[in-house]
This record gives sequence, C-alpha cells and structure tokens, in this order.
Amino acid sequence: MGGVKTVLLILVGFAFIGQGYFWLNRRRSFKAQWLGEETKSQALQMNLPIVPAYVVAAVVAYLRCGMSVPQAWEQACEDLQVGVDAEEVLNQPEFAQVASSIRAAGKVSAEIGVGLADALEAIVGSLEEAEENAKSLEVAFASTQATVRLLAALPAVGLGLAWLLGADLPAFITGTFWGWLVAVAGGGLWVAGFVWVRRLVAKFHEQKRENVDPVVAVRLFAACLVAGLAVPRSLEVIAAGCGYPNLAVVSRLFLLGADSSEVTEFLSSVAASDVVTTHLGLAILTAWMRGSDPLATLELVVQRLRRERLLGVQVEIQKLGVWLALPLGLCFLPAFVLLGVVPVAWLLFLS
Repeated sequence: MGGVKTVLLILVGFAFIGQGYFWLNRRRSFKAQWLGEETKSQALQMNLPIVPAYVVAAVVAYLRCGMSVPQAWEQACEDLQVGVDAEEVLNQPEFAQVASSIRAAGKVSAEIGVGLADALEAIVGSLEEAEENAKSLEVAFASTQATVRLLAALPAVGLGLAWLLGADLPAFITGTFWGWLVAVAGGGLWVAGFVWVRRLVAKFHEQKRENVDPVVAVRLFAACLVAGLAVPRSLEVIAAGCGYPNLAVVSRLFLLGADSSEVTEFLSSVAASDVVTTHLGLAILTAWMRGSDPLATLELVVQRLRRERLLGVQVEIQKLGVWLALPLGLCFLPAFVLLGVVPVAWLLFLS
C-alpha cells in the first residue's frame, strides 16, 4: 500500500509540475504567435507595428498608380517593412481579424468587375474599426485572464502556506489513507478546474471570431450599388463573397415579387442568427418596394451594426466572468482547502 501511495504522490507532483510547464509553454507560444522569430528581430530593430489598415491603404494607392495586384501587395509590404512576403501577409496574426474581410473584397471585386482598389478603399475604415474592436476586446479580456491565473494559483498557494506552517506534506500524504485521499482529490480538482477554465476561454475566443465583419459586408453592398448593380444582384454577390447566404434568399424574394409581409416574415425568422440580413433587409425593403435610393439608409445600418457588435462583446465578457465562477467554487476553492487547509488542520490536531 505504501508503494501505491508513493506512486500516487509522484503522479500528483508531476501534475503540478506539468501545470507550471504548461503556463510557461503557453507564454512562449503566445509570444511566438504574435511575434515570430524573424518578425521579432525586425521589430526590435525598427520598432514598427504592422497596421492592416495602413497596408491596405498603401495597396489601394499603388493600384491607383497602375500596379498589378501582386505588385501592389509586394510593394506595400516592402515599404511598410511588414517582414513577410505578400502571399503570407494575410496569414499574419495582426491580420487575423480582418483577413477574411480583405479576401471578401477581392471576391466581390472579381464578381462585379470593378477594380480591387475601389473595393478595398470602401472597407479601409471598417478594417481600422475591426482592429480597434479586437484590441478593446483584448483589453476587456485581460482582467479575465488575470482572474484565471489567480484561480489556478490558489491550490499552489495553499500548498506553500501549509509547508511554511510546518505541515509535513509527504508524511501526511503517504502516512495516512486520508492524506492520500486528500492529495488525490485536491490534485484532481485542480486539474479539472484548469481544464474547465481552458475550455471556457477557448469557447469564448471561438465565438468572437467572425468570417467577415458585418460592417464590411454592408460597405461592399454599397460599393456594388455604386458600381451600377441592381439590389437583388448586389445581395447575391455579398451573400457569396461574404458568407451570408440568407441575403441570397432576400434577393430571390425580391425577384419573385414577394410583398413586404413575406419579406419581413423571413427576416423575422433569421433575426436571432443573422443580424446582417435582418438589418440590411429592413433598410432596403422600402427602397426596393417604392423605388427610392437604397444608399440613403445604409449608413444607419452601419451605425446599428457597430453598436450591436460592441454590445455583443460586452455581453460575452460578462457571461465569461459568470461562467468562471463555477470552476472557482467547484474546483479551485475545494482544491485550495484540501491541499492547503486540511494538512495544516491535521498538523494542529496531532500537536
């Protein structure tokens, strides 16, 4: 029995060491993700940030000067010292929030036959807003990350306090059945809480990833209208290029002569899952039915989507904070009591 307890004690120790190694490795991975080795050395020398909006604006300027698309991207990356080839620039971490929107602009440009410069110019401001929104999200998430680190450190703090107060932890764990049980239960709760928190954070990051920024989709829709496309055709182009298939349904309803009640019924059915289709459809419904200018209300749609996006970020941050209370109360705090309080209480009881 003593050998089994010793093995279990060793396993618990390896679990604690593994957690520390994971945090260290995660920190290194985070640095490597946001700043590769080559880019890191260049950034240390030049101390220049990579700003996607600047790069896209430079591409637009070079396209206006008569360069081809590959030449414009290559020249923009070279002049702004991006540090990677034009073919890889959209795969860089700084472009993570806007790469899909830039690709969507290219698809829309190819589909409607207008220059890529016009499509990119229409979304430059939206790219800057998307980047600011991502940074605001990271700032709001920083407090949550600090809470996660504090929660994960609680059991270790308990072990340290027990050791400082004179508790003979090896003797307590290997010398009694209850000590062995406390060690296994505390270590298991610690690992379970750590895995639980990781999954919550990963789910949060997955939810905040978007295919194409809704504001960019509306801007590209406006570009299609300015290029001379009819409303139904513009909706089809945005549906295919930006990944909003419900817009194609609205286009078919318009072409089939559906009345306003049928269109609004469909928009109501997708309101909970597709805010772009809902607001864009409502904004252009009157224009399509009465023949007025659909561009007049698109800016209202943009402002509405911005507010809803900001509100959605705040709601998700608050939800994450509430969900993190569960691993705190069910895993980390019990692990702290088992690993830090119980050994000290056992020491005082024996004395």
